[in-house]
This record gives sequence, C-alpha cells and structure tokens, in this order.
Amino acid sequence: MWLDLGHADPYFILPIAAAVATYLQSKVIQSDVEGMNQSHAVLSQILSPLMVLSFGIFSPSGLVLYWMTGSLFMIFQSLVLKKFFQEKAVFEVE
Repeated sequence: MWLDLGHADPYFILPIAAAVATYLQSKVIQSDVEGMNQSHAVLSQILSPLMVLSFGIFSPSGLVLYWMTGSLFMIFQSLVLKKFFQEKAVFEVE
C-alpha cells in the first residue's frame, strides 16, 4: 500500500476518506433528532469533517485510519440500534 502509518498520507486519500466517513456519521446520527436547531445541525455536519480533514492532512496515517475506522463503526452501530429500537417500538404498540 501507499501508506506509512507513522507519516502523513502523501496523496491525501486517507484524510479525505476519514472526512467523508465523519460527514456520513453525523448525517446518520442526526437523521432522527428532533428539536435540534437546524443551524447547529448544519454547522456540526460541516465543521467536524473539515476539522478531521485539516488535522488528518498533517497527522500520521495510523491516527487517521483509527478515526476513519471509528466513524465507520459508529455508522454501523447507529444503524443497527435504530433498526432494533424501531422494531421494538412497533412490537410494543401492537
């Protein structure tokens, strides 16, 4: 692979992928949140990926890979829990 985990990614592939994963994570988590101010939601959806991208450009690739893996795991976990609690709510109503 092109990565040296102790040095920054020279092609910026991993920081961009981590920023996209962070953006998707914020979209999935905030998709069902009610009562949240729309401007705060948009700000957090844009600011977090930009921070991950800017820090990821200069950080070692191992750290950026850790961030991306954590974001992907959080997306998976959120989707599974939402599905579980939606099915539980349907069963309780019936």
